[in-house]
Amino acid sequence: MAAAHSPPTFDRIAASFIQRNERRLIVAWLAGCVVLVAVVGWAIAFGGAEHAIEAWDGRWTTRVDRAAALVRSAGKSKEQLALAAAELETLDHDFPAQFIKHRLDREREHVLGLLADCYVELGKKSRALDTLARLVAFDPKNYDNHFRLAEAQRQFGDNDAARKSYEDVLAIHPTHLPTLEALIGMADFRSLYAQVVDDYEHYLNAWLLARIRVSFGERSVEFDVPVDGREHVVEGVIDLPEHREDTVCIETRGYSARLGKLELVAPMRVGVVAPLAVNSFDSKETWQASGGKLAHEVELLASGPDSRICIGEISPPGVARARLTITLFKALPEDTWKMAAKAYCNRLELDKLREAEQRSRVGGCLQAGSVFGD
Repeated sequence: MAAAHSPPTFDRIAASFIQRNERRLIVAWLAGCVVLVAVVGWAIAFGGAEHAIEAWDGRWTTRVDRAAALVRSAGKSKEQLALAAAELETLDHDFPAQFIKHRLDREREHVLGLLADCYVELGKKSRALDTLARLVAFDPKNYDNHFRLAEAQRQFGDNDAARKSYEDVLAIHPTHLPTLEALIGMADFRSLYAQVVDDYEHYLNAWLLARIRVSFGERSVEFDVPVDGREHVVEGVIDLPEHREDTVCIETRGYSARLGKLELVAPMRVGVVAPLAVNSFDSKETWQASGGKLAHEVELLASGPDSRICIGEISPPGVARARLTITLFKALPEDTWKMAAKAYCNRLELDKLREAEQRSRVGGCLQAGSVFGD
């Protein structure tokens, strides 16, 4: 009886194939290695991978820019806004950035913001608020996303929801002036004077540190000063040679300020035990302002981010330290202050009103505590 033959297995078939094509497989393997080494070398030595990624990302950026141009050109035209919204809807659906810290996360926020703007202009409340809610969820730490949602809710008449969103802004950015203006405007319109007082004092007491500069010609020293409407004394090191004439400027960078005194302290001398000489400049001096206007007692009511007060040429006998007594005020529009003052009066909280008056000055700009550069 003849022996039965077993069926061929996968291992046998593979071994047979390798034996028949051994040379071709070796050549293919070596060619693959050469290609891999070339690709890796190109990516490392010439930045090829980075260029490829940038080119791919640039494709999306171009689409975002094109959509933004469509929105700008649409103006108030409902038909054109609808076309722009359709383009943005497609872009929103296809966009690769689905989480924060993606290379295109800012572009993603821009797309959602533009789409929400179109819906708001078209009166599509549900779609607008849903898009803005997605914007907030995308980056909940970005106060501007909460502010956009609050502004839309207020525009659609949902004041309670808008107030909650404005409070979310202040939880992240307590000195955001546009939010203060919105909250006080809403509360004043409804005669909620206790709320106006609370909102204003929350802003007045919010922690804010400003960096101001005192320059002596080409040399300067910077100070970090709390912005709370209270007087502070700060001191810093600066080396100025003797009898050198320089123009002294105090740059408040958009903050309204009251100057108490600027003191220039002479350096210590070897073998001299006498008190250090101090040159002092205060409200009796002739100061000049730019980026704002001067009021009594050398108060600068700032109107722009380049605000400063300067005194003419001085020539102190050598300086080692500069000491500055100054009060800085948060930015405050006149209409907002009038509503706040009225609320204090209507609440008969006159002592609080007097304190708020001392700590408040109408003036300043958004760059003074509300908007910061990246």
